[in-house]
Amino acid sequence: FRRETIPMALSSGMWSGHMVFQDRQGNRIPFSQVILAQTASDGRLEYWATVARDISAEHKAKKEHDLLEVQLRQAQKLESIGQLAAGIAHEINTPTQYVGDNLRFLQTAFQDIARLLASYDRVLETAHQGQAGGALPDLVAEAKQDADLEYMSSEIPKAIAQSLEGVGRVAKIVQAMKEFSHPGDRKS
Repeated sequence: FRRETIPMALSSGMWSGHMVFQDRQGNRIPFSQVILAQTASDGRLEYWATVARDISAEHKAKKEHDLLEVQLRQAQKLESIGQLAAGIAHEINTPTQYVGDNLRFLQTAFQDIARLLASYDRVLETAHQGQAGGALPDLVAEAKQDADLEYMSSEIPKAIAQSLEGVGRVAKIVQAMKEFSHPGDRKS
């Protein structure tokens, strides 16, 4: 006990608190202590008693509890980050899928149109050589039907618009992620 605790115990009849004891090897041992003091009517100390209890196990348990709480908070943060990442991946995946679908459509459409244009080129070349007729007009008509220009004329602009919209959505998501991760860096 500390000597200054006895006057406190004398004034109120009791003192309790926590202290740290250092043994000969330098180990610090926390303990709780209660001091009871009885004074005579003239104010002289008649007797005093103290009870001390080693609370090392409680301190160790508290440290372990605190560590477990920190680990739990860290695990919760990682879980939240995982959920956020899954949500972001889902939000990016949807426009990415239709951008990809549109690009595959545009690739096929371009191949059909390229075949049609090649047929036109053959007809023009044949006409320039003075050899009009033959099977070429039928081949051009077939290529034109295969290309389905009327369908392509309405669908290609839609595919381009949808793709641009999808790219815009992904850009907005990425911008929102940047703003979320660096909230102070927003530029007006």
